[in-house]
Amino acid sequence: MAKPCPTPTKQGLAKVWIGSSVGEYYLLDLSVDGTGVLAVQWGLGKSAKAYRVSRTNIRGPRVEFDLEPLDPPLEAFYMRADVCPGSIDLQIGSVERKWRLNATLQPYEQELERLKAVTERAAAFRKSR
Repeated sequence: MAKPCPTPTKQGLAKVWIGSSVGEYYLLDLSVDGTGVLAVQWGLGKSAKAYRVSRTNIRGPRVEFDLEPLDPPLEAFYMRADVCPGSIDLQIGSVERKWRLNATLQPYEQELERLKAVTERAAAFRKSR
């Protein structure tokens, strides 16, 4: 049986997180005080939209974020997540239009390391051919 995740802290969340769902790409940049910015590309080739994270509320492993749109359309969103060390299982949705998306975010630095590892391995294979 999986051990429950420890309760996250604002200090532990204070970093840049990246991830995607089918068609969307997310960057969440949080400060120690729980404020920050969420940037989302709502589809390949579309411009990114920004949302101010005005507050982070921690309730056990569940975290809720208060979002304010910075770019039109100024649609109200909710964002909540289950957090375990090294990942955020994000749920974001529209308050008005009743849709919801899920994504898993990882620390930006961790994703860069992983991208470097697979890129270097593929390059070594190409050289050996």
